Amino acid sequence: MQEATDGGAVTGSEDRRHAVFVLVFGAWLVGFWCFPDGWWHRLALGCAVLPVLWRIRDEWVAVMREERWFRLAAVLLGWQWLTRWWSDEGGNWTGNWLDVALTVTLLGAVLVLGRDVEATRRVLRWMVLAAAVTTVLSLIIFYAHPVRTVAEDRFRNVFVYYGEGLNPNLTGWLCGFGALGAAWACGRAGAVRWAWTWRSSLAVLTFGVLSTQSRGALLMFVAGFTVLLVLEWRKAAAALVTVAVASVIYFGSSIHAESEAVREMVERGSSGRVHFYAWLLDRMDGVDVVIGRGMATPPVIPEEVFGWFVHHPHCAYLAQFYLTGVIGTVLLLALLGWGAWEALQLARKGEALLLILLTGGGVALLFDGGHVLSVFSVGRMEGLMVIVPAGWAVARRGVMGREG
Repeated sequence: MQEATDGGAVTGSEDRRHAVFVLVFGAWLVGFWCFPDGWWHRLALGCAVLPVLWRIRDEWVAVMREERWFRLAAVLLGWQWLTRWWSDEGGNWTGNWLDVALTVTLLGAVLVLGRDVEATRRVLRWMVLAAAVTTVLSLIIFYAHPVRTVAEDRFRNVFVYYGEGLNPNLTGWLCGFGALGAAWACGRAGAVRWAWTWRSSLAVLTFGVLSTQSRGALLMFVAGFTVLLVLEWRKAAAALVTVAVASVIYFGSSIHAESEAVREMVERGSSGRVHFYAWLLDRMDGVDVVIGRGMATPPVIPEEVFGWFVHHPHCAYLAQFYLTGVIGTVLLLALLGWGAWEALQLARKGEALLLILLTGGGVALLFDGGHVLSVFSVGRMEGLMVIVPAGWAVARRGVMGREG
């Protein structure tokens, strides 16, 4: 492509810089399935994504200036930072400035990528394939252990959560997100030559969701898949058959092994969540309800209360309410609701994928998760579940508005 001499035109050099950004940021998103979260994501976002984003800073600045959704996100971040003044941990109001900067970087990157429809779809394909490949390998490695059996031991992604500890719930999120993307792709006319790739991926990821025995992840998948059936039922036959076959294989293996896993999953009841919620809400007085306990207050429950240490409220929306009150919760719901509205408009035009992903992610956060978008959230999976699809929907609709 020739370099344009007109200063207002897009040059070949700019195209190449944008392509590098798509590659690097896409790889960062794929990293949720391949690498332990937390420090790795912060390091990669700061050392890899930020430099390439700086190379296309005109796009970055423009998208943050033009998209009002970003301004609402900035208000939410500002409010969360402000609540640190009255936190139980001594009012450490300065917070972590690195995380603040990286959160803004992440938001800008999401919106820049969201404006490039073809690149967004390409990255989503990478994410689905990464989900399928890591799940296949994890299933093999995890259940190859001599003391583990399918339907007895709760499956986890061994690349992210290796060992005997947590977290099958978040593994279920990873499988569910990928499964919803694969289910949507199964019905695409342009995906015929990839048909068996998407169906195989969906089968593996459905099996993975069931193997985690995470009810939150299962409800996430059911919610997103229901949206697919309602909006694109004529295209969902292949996906429906694939999900049914994978489910029969999983439950058949449970019956063959005489496993009690399915019954125990139902009998777990609320897993103590209702008691967690009640205990945390009892700690809030009238003022706390409005402004929250403060973002520097650990939303944890001491071991002596229930006999084990509860690390977080197991509901991202409750965590937001507990820490930032009605104000912070309304801002968060407005941010997600805005994205959901834009995703719904896209769905009415035949582009239902982002609404499917956002519905699934929004349901998942009802049953697990902590900080969705905050100075602590960089590299956390909550953002992948809802902020990424919401931001892409907003950016895509913005492009359509300018084109119209």
